[in-house]
Amino acid sequence: MLHLTIIGVVLLSALLASADTSASPDDTTAFLMQQAAAINLDLPDGGLPENAIDVEGKRLFLLGETHGVAANYAIDLALLRYFHRAAAVRVYLMEFSHAHAQFINQYLDTGEEQPLDFTLEQLHGYTDGSMERRNFFTALRVWNQSLPPQDRVTVIGFDVERMPGISLAYMQQLLSTHDLPPQLLQLSQQLANLPQRPTLADARSTIESLEQYVAAHRTTCESLLGDHWFDFELAMDNLTDRIRVTADRAQYNQMRDAAQLRNFQRLSAHVPFTRAYGRCGSAHVLQQSTGGIEHFSALLQKDDSPWRGQVVSIWPLYAAGERVSFADGRYGTAPCADDANETRPFISAAPGEVTLFRLTDDDSPFAKQLLLPGEAAEGVTTDYFQYVLLVKSATAATPFHHEWSGDAAP
Repeated sequence: MLHLTIIGVVLLSALLASADTSASPDDTTAFLMQQAAAINLDLPDGGLPENAIDVEGKRLFLLGETHGVAANYAIDLALLRYFHRAAAVRVYLMEFSHAHAQFINQYLDTGEEQPLDFTLEQLHGYTDGSMERRNFFTALRVWNQSLPPQDRVTVIGFDVERMPGISLAYMQQLLSTHDLPPQLLQLSQQLANLPQRPTLADARSTIESLEQYVAAHRTTCESLLGDHWFDFELAMDNLTDRIRVTADRAQYNQMRDAAQLRNFQRLSAHVPFTRAYGRCGSAHVLQQSTGGIEHFSALLQKDDSPWRGQVVSIWPLYAAGERVSFADGRYGTAPCADDANETRPFISAAPGEVTLFRLTDDDSPFAKQLLLPGEAAEGVTTDYFQYVLLVKSATAATPFHHEWSGDAAP
């Protein structure tokens, strides 16, 4: 009986071993070494080869990030230029409001710096209010101007309005070019008289009054604003969405991502585009739900979405370093390092400081197992994203504003 038991144990062990599809750490690192492409930030498009990312049949390319890292902006520009070349991308998708994007487009079109610096002033208290962000757009303009007009990049903003002063100023700008009915003129003057960086509380009554006026005089407003009616209405909706999602903190993330999807759908219908590339917070690039939240990219992958199967997500990993932070009214720094167990195989396989890894090949352990992201509970890694971008050493972005918790701004 003991002999048979031993034989049974041996057979069971052999069966379990043959059924185990998990890759060893060494196998995972070996796979990643074959799929790694170093990004050289001294070269315009990162020096990436034409086939670094599979663009066939894909229309939307999204890079995730941890906000407040200086290198994010140089990486972003390199990938935008890569997709411009490899996938004929002419639209840059930005995790900010429609009005914010319109101010950036004004700068890109005219070279007048006031709209760009206005948006940065409004970003006080946000980690995106940085000199690296300013440098990103000045470099984008220089490159854009070197291109034929039909090949230039346009910026699209798909988020709710997190900085109310931006949408309010844009709406006032649109209204200021028209002869307005008395009540609308009064509302336009209220917009102009708001504080320099109005809070949601400062602006709420004016926003609600505008919403009520437009609801009661929609035809008049459409006729008055003409080609800019879409811009005005979307700017107003971005403000009302911000009020709505902020009112329910428990559902904030889910409601915000749903609003992002609606904005994206409206924008892609209003200004049809073939392909786009964009950068946003990491959670928005996840193509399946995590923590009960259907992220922006997961919503794009639903059965009824015209973008289903056409989204490529790039997940960021930071091995070590710092990011800029904002607390108690001042800027400072905070650690920026992902879990060591997650970054270890990528660090071992990385040929450079910034490296892109393809996870989608047939023999990929990431297409067979759920190795990343840590917050996911089902499926395999490539259900959530198809590429990883590793930054070995993160440095904090430089605040555009001057309040700093140390002796001086970095």
